[in-house]
Amino acid sequence: RSGELKQSLNNAHKGWISGMAIYNDILLSTCRGGLIRLWSLTCDALAEMKTEASINDITSASNRIFTASK
Repeated sequence: RSGELKQSLNNAHKGWISGMAIYNDILLSTCRGGLIRLWSLTCDALAEMKTEASINDITSASNRIFTASK
């Protein structure tokens, strides 16, 4: 509400961050380097997945996670 920064995830990705989404109680972040990282809502790293293609965006709907790439 105040616009004050509460938390920062410095160096969370090596590439440009291209998308973020929340799935249940997990924060998902993606980068152009093809990495998907899963975080707790308190910003603790949980897991990561690597793809061969760069990821341009990520979203969730129902019980599914969707990514967009070139």
